Amino acid sequence: MDIVKFRERGKQLVKEASQLEDDKKYEESLKLFEKAIENFRFVLEHDTNPYSAKTLKNYVRELEDKIEYLKKLIERDSKKEQIKEGGK
Repeated sequence: MDIVKFRERGKQLVKEASQLEDDKKYEESLKLFEKAIENFRFVLEHDTNPYSAKTLKNYVRELEDKIEYLKKLIERDSKKEQIKEGGK
């Protein structure tokens, strides 16, 4: 098991997700953030370095907060779309 590959893949997914978020593609962004967290959780299960594990746990919490924020944006946009469609 190469946890370095999982960590790097997680970082790449976060980078891609952030770009999608900047492009206002929130649902796609959310999915990639979730995949990144999966990668990081795998790393946490196998990482023996307590400092890096603590740092990564904090980062995962930040990503979880980001996911909650994106869910709210998606819900808001969905409501806006429903109002827009109702006004036709």
